[in-house]
Order: sequence, then C-alpha cells, then structure tokens
Amino acid sequence: MAIKTFKKCYPFVFVDCMYVTIRSEYESKESAVYYDIDDHKNILGIWLKETESKHSWMQIFDEIKSRGVEDIFFISMDGVSGLEDGAKEIFKGVVVQRCIVHLIRNSLKTCSK
Repeated sequence: MAIKTFKKCYPFVFVDCMYVTIRSEYESKESAVYYDIDDHKNILGIWLKETESKHSWMQIFDEIKSRGVEDIFFISMDGVSGLEDGAKEIFKGVVVQRCIVHLIRNSLKTCSK
C-alpha cells in the first residue's frame, strides 16, 4: 500500500469520526472510523479504532505531522474532551472551529419535540 504524501501546510482541515458496523470472523461490532479532509475535499487518511478519544486523535495528528505536515491554520472538529488542546499541542497556533453540524445537533437536544 502506498503512503500518501502531504503538503507542508494546509489552510483548513476537517476532522471527524463516524461509527460503522464492521463484520469480521462471524462477528459484527461497532468501530470508530476517523477521517481527515483537507481544504480541497481530499481525504488525508482513514483510521479504524475501537472508540473515539483524544488519545486516538493525538496518534493521528502525530502521524500527520511525522508525514510532513508542518502547519494547519484552521481545524474544524467536534467537541471531544481535550481534543482542541491536543490539536494545539501538535500544531502550534492552529485555530479550532467547532463543527456547525455538531453545534446544531447539540442545540437541538434542548428543543422540545
């Protein structure tokens, strides 16, 4: 499998995780699929993990950095606890924007049905 090369700098990166059911060895289970999309809608990578966590995202950000990305100006992400601080730890000066989809979803929780 070829390893995708990255640019040194990305103006905007969208990071998220979605849960999918994966069947393996006669067993189906939910898995977290992490993905990063750059400013031109290119997928930077897809990672499979057991759950979504700051620790998993830190591993992904470390991998992206080790593959040549020196700077990201803006990252759009959800509200996973500690994720914003983790992103800023690896990409100094990054501006983190809470994803509008997550903001809408969270605000609708307070609306009556």
